Amino acid sequence: MKMCTIPVLLCLMLSGVNVKAQQVWVGTFKGNVNGDAATLTLQSAGPGKVKGTLKDTYQTFEVTGETTGNRFAGDAKENALGLAFVLLGELNGNTAEMKLVFELLGQISETPFTLIKQNTSSTTSTANNSASTKAKTGGTTLPAGAKLDPNVVGRWTKNETYNSGYGDNFMGGNFSQSLIFMADGSVAEGSSSASIGGSNYSGSSKGAGSGVIDGLRWYTKANMLWLSIDQNGQKQEVELGRYYIENNRMLITGKNGEKILLTR
Repeated sequence: MKMCTIPVLLCLMLSGVNVKAQQVWVGTFKGNVNGDAATLTLQSAGPGKVKGTLKDTYQTFEVTGETTGNRFAGDAKENALGLAFVLLGELNGNTAEMKLVFELLGQISETPFTLIKQNTSSTTSTANNSASTKAKTGGTTLPAGAKLDPNVVGRWTKNETYNSGYGDNFMGGNFSQSLIFMADGSVAEGSSSASIGGSNYSGSSKGAGSGVIDGLRWYTKANMLWLSIDQNGQKQEVELGRYYIENNRMLITGKNGEKILLTR
């Protein structure tokens, strides 16, 4: 996170908390914040309350918060350096979509990131070899031999950079788009951003994403990543390509040899 001293001027009020909501947030969550490995560990701190730590390579933050439904809201503070920010989260299955909210130079800034809850039971059940495998995805049936590889679960972002011309004719652009592969097999559209600039102009835009995409699911089979598309009663299976994951990078190679690199 590599953050300097940041005063947080945001107060969150929650109501209607319950023990069940609290328990789903108790445990260990792992992921990345701005490309740095992070671990969030939470335990019960009374009815509707949790506490714990958020650790990255550089700091350990003390976390306190409250839960309502599948949502979390609280604070994370590093007293030695005077760091503090608001921490928000929404849990879908084992995937926690988190957000850091802080004020910097009078501007409210948000940093989204994804954490995966650890040591939870698999979301798939194994049937006979001759039968299909059925996942806990609202009745979705996976093809024989298919599974939901836990290594795929998380937010994956494709980044692209374009440059052309030089001098007064230079133009450069940066674009990013993210997809979230949920632990239950569903797929969500994540945030996107675009920036473009030249010798005498610049512009940027950001999108929050539309959330879970109806009728779209993912699964893996024999090191291949597939999408299942169900639209207007018509179902289509699309092979994205062979996937390889290492160091929070996923390389997908299509049948035509085209390669796509995603980062988590």
